[in-house]
Amino acid sequence: MRKARERYARYYQTYAKDHPEDWQWFDIEWSQIRQAWESASESYDLVLDYLEVMSDFMKARGMLRDLIQWDQKGADFAQVRDQSEARALLLNNIAVCYQELGEQLKALETYEKALTIRRDKGDKRGETQTLINIGHAFYESGDLDRSVDIYQQALDLARENHDTYQEGAVLNNIGAVHKSLGNFEKALEYYNRSLEIRSESGDKTGQAACLNNIGCLYLDSSNVDSAQSFLERALSLTREVGDRANEATVISNLGLLYKANGNLPEAIKLIEQAINIGQEIDQKRLVATALNGLGLIYRMLDDHQMALDYFERAYSVARKSGYQVIEGVVVNNIGLVHADFEDWVRAREFYEGALEIFRKTNYKPGEKEVLNKLSAIEKTNKET
Repeated sequence: MRKARERYARYYQTYAKDHPEDWQWFDIEWSQIRQAWESASESYDLVLDYLEVMSDFMKARGMLRDLIQWDQKGADFAQVRDQSEARALLLNNIAVCYQELGEQLKALETYEKALTIRRDKGDKRGETQTLINIGHAFYESGDLDRSVDIYQQALDLARENHDTYQEGAVLNNIGAVHKSLGNFEKALEYYNRSLEIRSESGDKTGQAACLNNIGCLYLDSSNVDSAQSFLERALSLTREVGDRANEATVISNLGLLYKANGNLPEAIKLIEQAINIGQEIDQKRLVATALNGLGLIYRMLDDHQMALDYFERAYSVARKSGYQVIEGVVVNNIGLVHADFEDWVRAREFYEGALEIFRKTNYKPGEKEVLNKLSAIEKTNKET
């Protein structure tokens, strides 16, 4: 009976390995794939083989909670078997899922465990990947100095190991740091170099990420035509590989493009589409960000009550996601609406709440913005 169950699991493992981009098959067979996992989880070797081919599918389809449980099962097996390299890989993967879910503290704690193991074992490639991930976690908190320092460590290791895949990933991330610093030309240089490397290696998911980032860069510089071209290319690639989370991200960015163009009905339509995808795949962070975007659009339309409703919905989702930076952004925006109502007491209350979150997460851009708003309230109160 056990051999029959193992053959059942091996069938799905073999198909997934031979058809790595057939996400439609994965969706159709998901209930059977999950059942086969129950058989696979009795065998250490089969667990690792199964995770190796199913993880990318599960991540692309937004099944992060399931993947954390599966990876933890593998990590526990690896610890019992004293297979430290396999355990480090699985811990790193678990941390990636936590980060995608916005659970930053759990992500950093788990990354550090993986990094310690990889350094102890002299696993340079694994060390590079974990450094890239840690750098991204600090980037998301707005700690750009620490982020770029860690990225540079990762870049040096990637080049030392002649690993173009990792080099492409870290170049893209350094580009994002320069974008945040307002260095357009430098950011574009890093993004284009990353895109070149990823195109040469056939990494379609990585190409889509670069195209999306270049599109956003052009959008920020008000070059709407170029932005649309890059974002549409990114959307095509995300749909080709079945990456629903990044598909929703690109759709949301296209919504922001239409917002910049003044086509607010189309912007709302696209962002609502991104929200629907985010809800389907339980990407609370994505949903909170998109709801916040809708709030900004309705505020632009001077529909302050509707804006407040969306900001409050975004806040509720952000709290559940654990992603504190977006929580702080939304709290700040709720303060903005109260300022629109000239309710300075409530506005100050929310600004101070946002300031507390930004300081807790060391998110410097948000802290600076809120301090400016509090200063403006003080000035208004003195004048009146």
